[in-house]
Amino acid sequence: RIGALALLYPGCDGVADRVVADDARPRAPVLLLHGDADPANPRAACEGLAALLARTAPVRHVWYAGAGYAWDRPPSGAYEVLRLPWPGRPGALIAAAYWPEAAELSAAQAASFFVAALATPGPPSDRESYARKAVPGAVPARQP
Repeated sequence: RIGALALLYPGCDGVADRVVADDARPRAPVLLLHGDADPANPRAACEGLAALLARTAPVRHVWYAGAGYAWDRPPSGAYEVLRLPWPGRPGALIAAAYWPEAAELSAAQAASFFVAALATPGPPSDRESYARKAVPGAVPARQP
């Protein structure tokens, strides 16, 4: 059983397609994080995914203004351009856009989300208030 789930720049269109195709009905709290400058995770697609998941699970949807794809993946060297698989596009690559401040903020937010979601006794519905709490320093998505 999954107690909580964090999705960082997941490829929102592809995840939404899988949720529908598999008739998935997650119950555990979900944290959805992405940047608004991420071409692999357009804001509208991620809002749609958040709404889809929110039918059965509490969802905290956060986007970071100016953040691109894989903001928490530093390059190995000063001149490396890190290219990662583009979610939902087999064979395509996307450049990581490392942003140390966003990496630090998202790590702290994910950790606090898991602490709150997993520390609360009872069924997932009791955890809903924890999943919907405001996240300092981020732009919260509109709640459905």
